Amino acid sequence: MKSICCFLFFISWLNIWGQKIDVIILDQYSGDPDSSLFEGDRTFYGVYYLNNDNDFLISKFEGEELLEKYGAIGDYKIIEPINGIKPEFIFSGINVKHDTIKGLKELGLIYPGECVRFDMENKFYLLYANGKVIKSKDGFHPFFEIENYSLTLEEIKIDSLPLSKRKQTLYYRTLQTWPMGGYENGIYIHWIGDINGDGELDILLNESNHFACTDIVFLMSGSDPKKLVKKVSKYTLCGC
Repeated sequence: MKSICCFLFFISWLNIWGQKIDVIILDQYSGDPDSSLFEGDRTFYGVYYLNNDNDFLISKFEGEELLEKYGAIGDYKIIEPINGIKPEFIFSGINVKHDTIKGLKELGLIYPGECVRFDMENKFYLLYANGKVIKSKDGFHPFFEIENYSLTLEEIKIDSLPLSKRKQTLYYRTLQTWPMGGYENGIYIHWIGDINGDGELDILLNESNHFACTDIVFLMSGSDPKKLVKKVSKYTLCGC
């Protein structure tokens, strides 16, 4: 039996157009070295950071000729660009309207009491956290744990009075510290913005459910009026 310390579990959903959606952070991805992301006629696009005004360029990602493949632990590979500008992430299966979009990147863990605002044409979004922090005594972590941590997304429309509000609790859990830093069960925001130009917020995040694993999850606006976003892409990256 082969010994494998790193493995990939990959699940894709179908979006409202019936297309398979993949949203991938290149340096947080590993997979079967004998298969390719770019097999068949699938087209991938990269999302590239442009400037301090939070502008991002969407451009066709040329594929494997721009990637270096090298072995991770066991029989799996990690892929990274070997030259040029590295995209924040790549995606396939999402119809886009614009080649330049607004976004915010690398927001990390939103702590209780913190709030991130993202403005659109006739609305704005608030992404905020609540919870009870338990102070740490080891001097290494700011908190020993965060009890009843909740991450909430709220949409506030400003083109009518009274203001129209909708909100959705994305996560509710207790976060515990890792020995080497960070939080088990933590939710780390990699990017937020409107990737497909539908005027609704989309979110790319890392969701930890185990000290050795992380889920890369893409939450996207959809046709469900009861939810601001829903999960459309996920893969799990584990290592030891």
